[in-house]
Amino acid sequence: ALARATVFNPPVILMDEPLGALDKKLREQMQIEIKQLQRQLGATVIYVTHDQQEALTMSDRVAVMNHGVIEQLSSPRALSDEPQSIFVADFVGDTNLLRGTVTEVAEGMVAIVLPDGERVSGRPAGNSPGGLALGRQAVLSVRPEKVRMAGDGEGGLHIRGGEFIYAGSETTVIGETPDGTPFKFRANEAVGVPDSTPALLSVIP
Repeated sequence: ALARATVFNPPVILMDEPLGALDKKLREQMQIEIKQLQRQLGATVIYVTHDQQEALTMSDRVAVMNHGVIEQLSSPRALSDEPQSIFVADFVGDTNLLRGTVTEVAEGMVAIVLPDGERVSGRPAGNSPGGLALGRQAVLSVRPEKVRMAGDGEGGLHIRGGEFIYAGSETTVIGETPDGTPFKFRANEAVGVPDSTPALLSVIP
């Protein structure tokens, strides 16, 4: 199918779930093959996939659509690290959504207080600074891989782990904040994995 699609050197190639029937290893090999082929041909490839990891791996730009409307069109890194809406933050990869009240807006950072009284901060999304006034409700998106165990004397969130999922080089901990909000994070084996006691976590900016 690739040979038939590329033999006439078309300027644009549409690929609709081309690797959906392949197993994981062959799928990853073909992702590299397609990326190399695209560079050799110099053609624009529109790649349709429901596999989020594949979309981030394959693309220079990713469009996230919601009911036929493009929510965000950006690079894979910006899509993951700088989502422009709650929908994109929640749709792309894993994330924890913490809801609270804005208490401080300064120097490109926003601080919010959670329902249990704990205070956390983060960078505002590109389309939200004007709406993040003091006293307003806000949502903080925290990726599980952007969390680390806090050291002595460091602030952070108290998370009580409820389930530990071992996956080789990392362990996923599924727990909750003191107010009952679900919270997930991934602990690398190199830095140690918490036990079932409450863990103090810091959000890495």
